[in-house]
Amino acid sequence: SQKGSRQARGMPFPGDCDPLHRVGTQILSVILRAFRDESAGAQGHSNVEEQGDPETLTRPPKPASAYQRGHRYVPFGSAILVILEWNEDLETATGRRADFCNMFPSFCNLYPSSSLKPELFVPYLINKNQMITGYLSNAIVKGGVSPVFDNPSDYGLEYEDVTFTASDGVSLSGWLVKGGSDKVIIQSHYGVQSSRSGYTPEGKGIGKMWQENISFLKHVKLLVSKGYSVLMYDFRNHGESQAGTCPWVTWGPEESKDVVAAVEYISSHPEYKDAQIGLLSICMGAASSTYAFGERNGLNRFPNIKAMVAIQPLRYPDFIAALGLNNFIGRSVTKLNNKRTGIEMDKVSFMPDVKKISVPTLLVQNSNDEYLNKESIEEYYSELAVKKDLMWLDLGKKRAAGYDYLTRNPEKILSWFDSFIQ
Repeated sequence: SQKGSRQARGMPFPGDCDPLHRVGTQILSVILRAFRDESAGAQGHSNVEEQGDPETLTRPPKPASAYQRGHRYVPFGSAILVILEWNEDLETATGRRADFCNMFPSFCNLYPSSSLKPELFVPYLINKNQMITGYLSNAIVKGGVSPVFDNPSDYGLEYEDVTFTASDGVSLSGWLVKGGSDKVIIQSHYGVQSSRSGYTPEGKGIGKMWQENISFLKHVKLLVSKGYSVLMYDFRNHGESQAGTCPWVTWGPEESKDVVAAVEYISSHPEYKDAQIGLLSICMGAASSTYAFGERNGLNRFPNIKAMVAIQPLRYPDFIAALGLNNFIGRSVTKLNNKRTGIEMDKVSFMPDVKKISVPTLLVQNSNDEYLNKESIEEYYSELAVKKDLMWLDLGKKRAAGYDYLTRNPEKILSWFDSFIQ
């Protein structure tokens, strides 16, 4: 609309003749889409804090003279208008300039001139985009953000601290919670925000996926009461385990080595070497277990594995799509993730390995999971070539609701093991 308006007045549209301006306008529009607040109205807008830690997000107060565009309050639109009108004297556009400087005070402090030149603002904005990209990438692939909390002794459970080594030399830490010696459940937790003990909101800032602890020892206590021992371990780059040969979380390809190492540890343990094994694999744990079934020296060489429960396996592209990052910023985030992990995370998938799973498998999924791609779950279930079942949960609109359900209603899910492990 701005382009048409300017052409109607016989004025050139900057993007037609200035590639630098065109790039700047594209970045602005992407940031507008990424950070708009659908229900902002008169309530304010989301933004990135201008000062301090780039991983800190804030919700500043509504600017004094923000523009109302249609029925939606979009202050970033004012910033776009300022740039599109870059060759006009902004002294006559005080309200617009005030909006812009409210959003980008550090830029206005650097360049207090009445004219905002795109050749100055675009490099500044590109730096902002890099900051946003780094923040989002950290949220997806940065490990070491979830501590081990709780302790089996707090639940009256006998246990020992254990360590074992993956095939690439990475040392993994865990608890071996004691039940019977003839059947063992190996739990593989979900990624980034979890450890062997589950999830805690402590230290998560505004990025909390759940408002209270999700304590995995609650369902472990049920398993122990039914005669199972349970190996709870931290994936590489999580909890108290070592950093991996790749220091970033890969969503399964690297972590599959840890699942295999856990099974090897139990299979060679003097007390449990003859035990039957069940895999309790949660989110990234499910992805990692699936990859491990597809590997040449993976899980299919262990006849003592008798069953698996796979809870909410999630493909990277489905997650990115659910976040609304199929755009300029999303491509930048994925490019950075691929560089960090050394894996094309948007292309690799555990789905081709589903058909290689060789044990009865229960697939569990919250139907209201905000990251759910129902077609992917149905594809996973369809590709299973073993005895199988699909349990849809009707829970709140949070992915973590599925994990919380496991701890509060473990019998409904974990009874699957009883049918195959005697």
